[in-house]
Amino acid sequence: ISEYSRDAILSDYPDMQNLAEKMKIVHCGIHADDFIVSPLKKSSAWTIMTACQLVERKGVRYLIEACHLLVQAGYDIRCIIAGNGEDYAILQSLVEKYNLVNRIDFIGTYTQEEMLSYFAETQVFVLPCVVAENEDRDGIPIVLMEAMVAGVPVISTSVSGIPELIEHAQNGMLVPERDSKALAKVIRDYIDKKVPVESHINSARATIINEFNMQKSVADLIGLFNTGK
Repeated sequence: ISEYSRDAILSDYPDMQNLAEKMKIVHCGIHADDFIVSPLKKSSAWTIMTACQLVERKGVRYLIEACHLLVQAGYDIRCIIAGNGEDYAILQSLVEKYNLVNRIDFIGTYTQEEMLSYFAETQVFVLPCVVAENEDRDGIPIVLMEAMVAGVPVISTSVSGIPELIEHAQNGMLVPERDSKALAKVIRDYIDKKVPVESHINSARATIINEFNMQKSVADLIGLFNTGK
């Protein structure tokens, strides 16, 4: 599903002849038409969102730490954390440690309709993925595609295949993994309009429609099956 996955396979099987020529990349896709772009949001508190399984590889602790830094710097922010997982108690304790209980909301599991409503009130979507201690990591997270096609600016990290989806400073922003300060700075840049938000939104939606679209992915697969290549 990604150049990253292909390169990992090539690394694992260096002696297999003609392996690179036998592999084709077909990116995962979503149904882009299911997502409606909302107008740019205007509210007193700047709303940040993430939606994921609450496990180490998603890096949610670094988003919480970034929120702490933003509040310390005087920014009026709100953060929505959607999803459940084994790290919930750890993350909740971190929120309490930083006195962010009134700033960060854990909303648990969600439906597709609820996700769309949260997107409509979100000003930036953050998924600060990391390579976990046990080497667990993401591929190309679907939720980033959903946020991008819904017109929400996105911030993530350069882990795995994410740079194939997000081109830094073109259709979103990338920061180093496990770097709360860098993450807080990029969120500040969006808040302070130091990056071209509308340009990123337009480019992100085009990326999904042109490359990470379910219809295109299926057509590409059919083409490969029909040609036997």
